[in-house]
Amino acid sequence: MSLPGNTSFSNYTCKRIYDSLNCIAFAFPAALLRFFRYIFDSRDTATGSRLAQVDNDNGAWGCKTMWWCTDVCPKGIPVTKCLGQIKRLIKEKEKG
Repeated sequence: MSLPGNTSFSNYTCKRIYDSLNCIAFAFPAALLRFFRYIFDSRDTATGSRLAQVDNDNGAWGCKTMWWCTDVCPKGIPVTKCLGQIKRLIKEKEKG
């Protein structure tokens, strides 16, 4: 199975979510959920730099909010909602 761009299948940790994405080329939801975990942790001191890392078309903005990953997540994690919260925080930081 090949993926778009320079991404290898070994970078993806959940094949079920990958299959639901129909080869949309952006950072894998599991990776973005890892960012979510730290970004919204009040003890985290690197929130700004973490947001900068995912503020691009291959990061948080690659999610088209179709809920596919949430629908197939075997753990019931609201993936799309979490990614939406990251996007909202990026916009809030831009406003100042």
